[in-house]
Amino acid sequence: MPAPRPTPSTLTYFIYCRKSTEAEDRQILSIDSQISELKRHAVRKGLHIAAVLTEAKSAKAPGRPVFNKMMERLYTGEADGVLCWKPDRLARNPVDGGAIIWAMKEHEVKIITPFQTYGQSEDNVVWMYLEFGMAQKYVDDLSKTVKRGLRAKAESGWLPSSTPPGYQNRMNKEGRNVISKDPKRFQIIRRCWDLMLTGKHTPAEIRQIANTAWGYRTALGNPLGRNTIYNIFVNTFYHGTYEYPRGSGAWHIGRHTPMITKEEFNSVQHILSRSKRMPKNRKVFAFTSLIRCGGCDGAVTAEEKHQLICSQCRLKFAYRSKVNCPRCKLPISEMTNPCRLVYTYYHCTKSYNPTCCERSVTLQELTTQIGHALTEVRLLTHYNLWLNRVMGRMSGSRNNPETLSAIRTLFAGATLEVQRQIVITIFSTIVLKDRKLSVSLKAPFVFFAENKMTSTLDQKPFAQQALQNEVA
Repeated sequence: MPAPRPTPSTLTYFIYCRKSTEAEDRQILSIDSQISELKRHAVRKGLHIAAVLTEAKSAKAPGRPVFNKMMERLYTGEADGVLCWKPDRLARNPVDGGAIIWAMKEHEVKIITPFQTYGQSEDNVVWMYLEFGMAQKYVDDLSKTVKRGLRAKAESGWLPSSTPPGYQNRMNKEGRNVISKDPKRFQIIRRCWDLMLTGKHTPAEIRQIANTAWGYRTALGNPLGRNTIYNIFVNTFYHGTYEYPRGSGAWHIGRHTPMITKEEFNSVQHILSRSKRMPKNRKVFAFTSLIRCGGCDGAVTAEEKHQLICSQCRLKFAYRSKVNCPRCKLPISEMTNPCRLVYTYYHCTKSYNPTCCERSVTLQELTTQIGHALTEVRLLTHYNLWLNRVMGRMSGSRNNPETLSAIRTLFAGATLEVQRQIVITIFSTIVLKDRKLSVSLKAPFVFFAENKMTSTLDQKPFAQQALQNEVA
């Protein structure tokens, strides 16, 4: 006999409350207000609450940890539904929306709001499609409206983004946000330009002078940063023009007070290019600028070592600056088939701490460790289904290949650029300490131990049908 259905008094629900950190949700009830309203509704309807789950994260893209954990618990039967303020608190993207609808259709999960109950038994699942579709449309329309407003502000002569050092945003008499001189920092930044124009100081030296001799501090009390000083000297905003959006080719004349003339700006660019000329045959490495040193938090760079084994005395030595073998003095040009070796090492630049004692690691060791980390990377089932489906369509395959497995297989023999793109896409931080890597992942990737959402043999994969409908 089938198991008896639970009575309303035994049904349990999760309360899920979300508030986005973005401006589009500022008028929504705060999390505390949502909780109090939903608890009162639960009391009126006689609903039993299993847990109260809260999250302060936008729902316009997948990757919310609390939501994912709640879906996992719903899938294993810990609760019969979710009590939320409005459906858009649950999802504003097709991936999470598809997961909710699949749980409603296959596991009879109910979604209850103070205004409506959604579920398979109520025969109104189709309304959830409309609710999630309208939530997604709202996000898309809002994004277009905000971008249009920012472009209009840029065209009127005011930079929409944050101001560079030396300037500040303030309200004028008409109540409009405009850009003016920062009374505490404008002259200091101007003096930095004056030092640079002399051609006798590097940006690093000027930064040191500004922080120590002139006492420069940001509004948060921090000294001038290493990257900031270089960004100042290449920013056209200081001579009165700016590009918005960046990379668009749309240049605007600002209404702010320029700090320097265009001729002064061009002179500094000439000084910078003269001091930072790079050789045309500069070697390109896959992982430079992506790894931090675990000993001093400096950058990790790479270099090649070229060695040769003498065919006569078998001495191994660095040969690129030598003509003869250091031991037997045999000219390299007269050696018979000498063995030439090339090694690539990654090591700390020691830019933060010249005495950093972290040891170097070979490219082979580094690639092996990254490859091992990739074997531990997984996607939660509904994200994995979506990725496989999309990549299958892009490649024209109907077999829905396992995308992550293909990436792992591809990594070891891939080109430098492909290896770099894989690392950038999956890992958020990579730290090298004691010749060992420690990594963290970008959402929605997780390590194997975190992937608890698996399907049994007699069940379809979680949210498969809904996600197929979304990407079809």
